[in-house]
Amino acid sequence: MFEPNAVAAAEAKKKAAERQAQKDRMEAESKPKAERQFTASANMMTDMSKQLSDNPRLARLMELANQKSCKIQ
Repeated sequence: MFEPNAVAAAEAKKKAAERQAQKDRMEAESKPKAERQFTASANMMTDMSKQLSDNPRLARLMELANQKSCKIQ
């Protein structure tokens, strides 16, 4: 005959294994998306930096907008 604690411990161990498997699966699914998002953000910042260095008027306008806390779109 099983003791209630042994049954509960086995059930808890099973649930923990299921949660870990689900966590691993979710991490594997979200990793490519996170990498694409990071790459896209880095590319956007590179492009924005290039635009600001190529166009000093735009850089000054962005600086003034930032000083006045304007919403930049």
